[in-house]
Amino acid sequence: MLNYSILENSLNIKLECLSKQSLEYKDLISNTLKEQKTTQVDKKQAIAKLHALLENQNLECIHGGKVILKSNKGKTFKDDGVPIMLESDLLNSSIVACPNTIAGVSVPCTKVVNVKGSLSQ
Repeated sequence: MLNYSILENSLNIKLECLSKQSLEYKDLISNTLKEQKTTQVDKKQAIAKLHALLENQNLECIHGGKVILKSNKGKTFKDDGVPIMLESDLLNSSIVACPNTIAGVSVPCTKVVNVKGSLSQ
């Protein structure tokens, strides 16, 4: 028994659907595949839109210090004239006014060193 796909012409054999039932089944499968591809593209686009960070937005470290946003590689990509921040732009960005202390000693955050965990939130 061979597993053959009419849609993909596997086995390099050209078969045609002649019966009404076969044609309906072929159309159903074809439409289902198209819908799945469209849904996957829509989900990817939605995810990309959720994570856009612009240079003029406010971003803080977990203690409330201000991250200085300056787009470098992302400056050619803009939203209403404001450069978009890429991950590479965000890494090593300066942090000012971080109030973090440990045992009464000031230990402020000074730069962004990791963004992986934040990208999905």
